[in-house]
Amino acid sequence: MWMTIIVLGLTGAACLGYLAFVTKHNALRITFVAATVVVLIATLVMSSVRFVPADRVGIVTKNALGPSLTDGRIVATDGEMGVQADVLAPGWHFGYWPVLFDIDTVPLTEILAGQVGLVEARDGVPLDEGQLFAPEVTSAEFKRKIEDARHFLTEGQGRKGPQSNVLTPGSYRINTKLFNVRTVSATQVPEAAVAVLKANFGDTPTIETQVGDNDQPVLLAGPNERGVRVRGEVSYDTNNNSVTFSPLAPLAEGTAFTMTLDGVRDVAGNTAPTINASFRTFL
Repeated sequence: MWMTIIVLGLTGAACLGYLAFVTKHNALRITFVAATVVVLIATLVMSSVRFVPADRVGIVTKNALGPSLTDGRIVATDGEMGVQADVLAPGWHFGYWPVLFDIDTVPLTEILAGQVGLVEARDGVPLDEGQLFAPEVTSAEFKRKIEDARHFLTEGQGRKGPQSNVLTPGSYRINTKLFNVRTVSATQVPEAAVAVLKANFGDTPTIETQVGDNDQPVLLAGPNERGVRVRGEVSYDTNNNSVTFSPLAPLAEGTAFTMTLDGVRDVAGNTAPTINASFRTFL
């Protein structure tokens, strides 16, 4: 669209300039000159207009008039050249002139019912040594970080790499140059199965518990600790042939868990394959 505006504007300005040059009446010449200036200014302003539809996000890349990104960064937060942290919301936007800026419109990130979104950040504060995932944050803070790349990269101190939090079903306006989102199916525990919740990262587990009278104590994981996190009881319902695992305490809110289904056998002694899956509790 901007190319059409520039061509039409320059053509109109050239015609008016020619008329100003050939006319012999001073008053008319002044009118044509003034009209030429107005058309050029209008062309300059209108060529900077960008429109983002309601179901898309505008990703801005600055091509000139700024310093280069340093220290391996790929997303700009302070006027540097390159992909900008701030995205364009739906509507009309002014000041994004051709050549200086490229605008790519991408679809909203959609997480459907029955799915979760696994997020990986391409920029941010490096993970600590030995850390596999970014530290967990509240659901509200995670949503803000995901939809506000500037906050993620500045005061939010977002970590580069896989995020512990996941996206729940909904629509998100995400800077896809910063965040890669992969959708996976939410986990359902089948009947006659038991889910053991295990965190794959965190500090060394510290909760000691006795499983049986003659058994050695085992360590369970508390908040921000790795290992099996949940103590509970198992019950069997003969009416519908189902096994239920009931935690002895409520699961921590906004926390990622891993479930392992292992050692499930039918009446003939056949063992089902081990299943590992992840889910997150809501706030």
